[in-house]
Amino acid sequence: MKTEALPTIENLLADYRPRICALAYIIEDNNPVVCNMGFAVHEEKIILHTSTWTYKWNNLKEGQKVSLAIGYDHLDHYAQVFGRVSKIEIGQPQFLILENLYFNNHPDAVHYRKGQEGILLITPYKVRVGNVINRQVNFQEYDYL
Repeated sequence: MKTEALPTIENLLADYRPRICALAYIIEDNNPVVCNMGFAVHEEKIILHTSTWTYKWNNLKEGQKVSLAIGYDHLDHYAQVFGRVSKIEIGQPQFLILENLYFNNHPDAVHYRKGQEGILLITPYKVRVGNVINRQVNFQEYDYL
């Protein structure tokens, strides 16, 4: 249950640099797939930018469960995000706003704007944050249902 005491997604993920995650999902034949992607956070959702001709775009279904691994290059502090995907294409009202937010976080990737883009908008339902202190992993879990 969502309560006021929960930290915002923006606050939980604010310190993770670079803004890169591993997106993991299961395809129709029950095989797992994972790919690295840049991300941005806005209004409690995670923005991923991709082309609409990619494997991930064509295999992800609206509302499908996905997971993101963030910060694994620094194993002392990392996050796992569990969420559901929404697909937003060029022409949909929020596309340009979300695309601009994404490229404000990734100005070095602006050359990927080629007119065949889509936004994968992830709505988190659980975030698990791990911190390693003296070789002990301390987890905090937050449910956003």
